[in-house]
Parts: sequence; structure tokens; C-alpha cells
Amino acid sequence: MEVIKIVNGRLSGNAYIIYDENKIGAIIDPGEQPGKIISKVNEHGVTITHILITHGHFDHIECTDTLKKEFNATVCIHEDDAICLSDPELNLSSRFIDELRLSPADVLLHDGDELKIGSMDIKVLHTPGHSGGSCSFVVENKVFSGDTLFYLSIGRVDLLGGSEMSIIESLNKLAKLPDDYIVYPGHGETTTIGFEKQNNEYMQ
Repeated sequence: MEVIKIVNGRLSGNAYIIYDENKIGAIIDPGEQPGKIISKVNEHGVTITHILITHGHFDHIECTDTLKKEFNATVCIHEDDAICLSDPELNLSSRFIDELRLSPADVLLHDGDELKIGSMDIKVLHTPGHSGGSCSFVVENKVFSGDTLFYLSIGRVDLLGGSEMSIIESLNKLAKLPDDYIVYPGHGETTTIGFEKQNNEYMQ
């Protein structure tokens, strides 16, 4: 499996393109600059079938409708954040940008769900705390953690839908993954589960 990281938007969010050996793939957290993503998809000749959303904040979802139309992709988000797509207060756009209202998701995800995209098996972990419906996607030895776990930090819990207790439980869930699993967060640098368990104060 290949991973392409694209830093984009006002808050320097990480969007990811993942694809298998046949170049069938998905976009994780499309972010705010569709042109960047479309260019990379075309450059690598990837057929996008799905858009996977770790959580419903504007800086991770703004161009979802544009990319869904461009690639005829299936949009997936955890059921507890599904309303964020159409609610400017919940997706925080009303606080930071023009109000953002997107189309409903095609698939509502739940903890433990498994998706098949090309030859990739993708497991859904519900990891709330930054938002009520935050989730992480585990593919092979890679974890796309959204704004739950960052390099030496974690996502904010003081926003609407956030919970310190929930994010601690979510970090404990992620800590059970093998130490060598690579973490691809929603912002910032790539890391590993083992490094964060040893060095991230929030995981100790």
C-alpha cells in the first residue's frame, strides 16, 4: 500500500491518498484545497473509490463534495459526526470561515467496521474526544488518527463535542496497537505508536 501526504488549507491539515498495487484507492480527510488532491491523484494514476473522513471539522471536510463529484466516490464518516457535514456550528465553519454545508455521507461508520477498498482492508476504530464521532483508520501497519493523536500531542478537547475523558480512552485504545505501527495524523509529523507511548505525556 502506498501513502501520499498532502498538507493543505488554512490550518495545514494533512490529507492522504492511499492506494493498492492496482492503484485503487481512497482519500482520507480531503481538507480545503481540492486542486492539490486532484493533481496528485492524476499524477499517480489512482482510481479513487472512497473518501474517508476521520472527523467532521471544516478543515478536514471542506472539499468533500467537490472530490466526491470529481471521482464519483463514496463518502464515509462515523455516524456520530455525520451531522457535522451539514451543520456549520458543529463543523466549526461558522466560527472560522463562511458557513459550510455539505451533502450527507453515503456510508455511516461504526467502531469495528471493516471496509474493503481494492485489496486494502481498512478497520475503523471509534476514537472520540476531539469530536464525538472521531475515528481512526487502520490499514496494514498504518494508523490514520485524524486529530486524536499527534506527534507528541493530541487534538483539542475544548471544542464543541470534545471530551477529555473520551480522548484518554481513545488514546488507550490506540496504545494497544503494535508499537511499530506508523501514525499518520491530521496535522503535523508522522510518528509511531511506540514512540508516542514512550514520549507523549498524554499516553503515559
